[in-house]
Amino acid sequence: MMTYQERLAEIEKACCVDEHELAHRKTNARLEYQAKCLVHTVKADMNHFLWAMQDLINRGYQLDKRHPPVINGFGVIGFFVKPDRLIKRELQQLEKDVEQSYMQELTDRRERMEKTLQRDLEASEALLQRHQLEMEALAELERFVKDSESK
Repeated sequence: MMTYQERLAEIEKACCVDEHELAHRKTNARLEYQAKCLVHTVKADMNHFLWAMQDLINRGYQLDKRHPPVINGFGVIGFFVKPDRLIKRELQQLEKDVEQSYMQELTDRRERMEKTLQRDLEASEALLQRHQLEMEALAELERFVKDSESK
């Protein structure tokens, strides 16, 4: 059976920052971003597409050469590569978000474990009090039996 201090130490160990885990999460987030978010998609009719394309080009986007615009009966679908400065800013924000999420997860885990420890402690104290009451009742019963036998 673990002592209260040992359980607290176990909680501390389980809730400390694992730099390897944090780096792994950041890498996964970067890879997911690169797979899904490097290209901005515009879907519009021809007039709105040209306006959107001009606006995006003015903001530093480039038409994706691997995926040229597609014209269908409903309009145009175009793919634009985000500018490097926007990619860097989004990646920095993504890493901050991943780190904050990880820290919040650790904080939540610590709170859950401490609440569980507190409930266990309260249950142990209640059990100890019950045991003490039972021992007092047993001592009272023994005194009563001795008194009745002596008479």
